[in-house]
Amino acid sequence: MIRVDRGRVPAPTVLTDVRSKGLREAVRARKSLEKWIADGNTPEKWTFSFTAYREQEIKAALTRLFHGKCAYCETRYAATQPMDVEHWRPKAQVEDTAGPIRPAYHWLAASWTNLLPSCIDCNRRRMQDDVLAGRTHAIGKQDQFPLDVGSRRATSAAEIGSEVPLLLDPCVDDPTTFLDCTDDGLITSLAAGGLPHRRARASIEVYALNRNGLVFERKELLRRIRLRIARVAQILRLLDGLVATDPVALVLDEVLADDLRELARMRRDDQPYALFARCLIDRWMDEMTTRGAAPGALDPRAAPGRAQ
Repeated sequence: MIRVDRGRVPAPTVLTDVRSKGLREAVRARKSLEKWIADGNTPEKWTFSFTAYREQEIKAALTRLFHGKCAYCETRYAATQPMDVEHWRPKAQVEDTAGPIRPAYHWLAASWTNLLPSCIDCNRRRMQDDVLAGRTHAIGKQDQFPLDVGSRRATSAAEIGSEVPLLLDPCVDDPTTFLDCTDDGLITSLAAGGLPHRRARASIEVYALNRNGLVFERKELLRRIRLRIARVAQILRLLDGLVATDPVALVLDEVLADDLRELARMRRDDQPYALFARCLIDRWMDEMTTRGAAPGALDPRAAPGRAQ
């Protein structure tokens, strides 16, 4: 998961125009709930069919915004599976230890800032091999939206600001300040304790970020990064003993530049598992810089896609 600037893509008109389907649906939902309660029914039994968020214009905008990647795990869904338009705050019900909470954040069902693109395995509760937990169990977000201890769940738009969500929102939070990566393909918490640790841990668990398939793909990326890094280190050692005008040095310079460009490409926003690539590449660059071996002008972090 990486930070994504939602303002980079305009909100779909189907959600924002004065007579848009999204705004009309929000009004209908509100009136339906008010009438349901006025008729003496309990809010928990109220249902409503939300459809505006499924519009193709919304799916296209989310795909552009996230470069065809899942907002949570950064897997490219575009070539392999349909994208789920995910409600960060669940629209119908919220899973709770005491039972489902209904109605949930129904007023956000057609809100652009509450919609994210998700792959099936991050969004739906499915049986998965959880590598970090070391067991197979049902994981995936579905209706989960945990809050920090003591935080009161909002029941209207006016109360949203008082909530303390535990899940990271990639369009609001900077995941690089919460999440870390290990050399065996796992996503872990960067903080050892406190709210940052609780938010990282909850996001890793709820979004199923350490399911077996993801860890496998990140290990494959790790292998490719290591090959590039090993070659760069070897070339730097060879160049150290050559004069700049030596024909061999000129060839090595070209190979070095190509490797660093490829490392920079792996860090870009549009690449799968960019968070993982940035963690590993930046860690290596910091080590090389400390040893005085890395030429700053060729630092892959200076290329587009650098984590901010």
